[in-house]
Amino acid sequence: MAKHFAIDGIDSSGKGVATNAAKTFFEEQGKKVFDLREYWKDHDDYPDISEYDVIIGTEPTFSALGKKIRFEMIKNKTQHTHEEITEAYANDRKEQLEKAILPALKQNKIVIQERCVISAMVYQTCIGLTHEFIKNLEGNQVAFKNPPEVLIITTVNPENAIKRLDTRDKKDDAIFEKLDFLKKAEDKFESDFVETHLPKTKVIRFNTNPPKTPEDTKQEVYKILKENS
Repeated sequence: MAKHFAIDGIDSSGKGVATNAAKTFFEEQGKKVFDLREYWKDHDDYPDISEYDVIIGTEPTFSALGKKIRFEMIKNKTQHTHEEITEAYANDRKEQLEKAILPALKQNKIVIQERCVISAMVYQTCIGLTHEFIKNLEGNQVAFKNPPEVLIITTVNPENAIKRLDTRDKKDDAIFEKLDFLKKAEDKFESDFVETHLPKTKVIRFNTNPPKTPEDTKQEVYKILKENS
């Protein structure tokens, strides 16, 4: 039976750990899982997913447009405007929805997204863009018409998120990875801002602050998936 999950939160809140836990959960059930994040390490297109039971996606993607966003547009010294970046995110979102997520759901597959359209509303309103501008972009209109059934939000103290970012081997050098910005974003993720924009989605939050460990995150995700699959 088709099921659409998304996992979201601020940078270094534990989204990746949670998404990997979801992947392991379904693999342990004997399901065939296709991870677009892994596929995109060597490709920048969309594959045939027909033989798989579970599809793992991410935003931005690592397709051609997604790579441009990740490795050029959101870098600290970017020459792109906030409007250009937001529109690129929306176009990338639309492409993933139309080429992977919606076809998978139509084929009664399970979809796990690391980030979804609520990130656009949180992050882009935090940089000063209006709700109307964000929601009127075509890609975001498609996303709001096809919201996740269940949204898992990993919450964290922004100071702890910054500490994790500072110790991480992979340095994204992204414009969003600043304490003041992450405080604004976290406030929105923890408020009814999320439910207001995704009224048909079941929203589940859990915190990943120390002394919580990645294993604790894994067990939280397992519990949620068992109760909502």
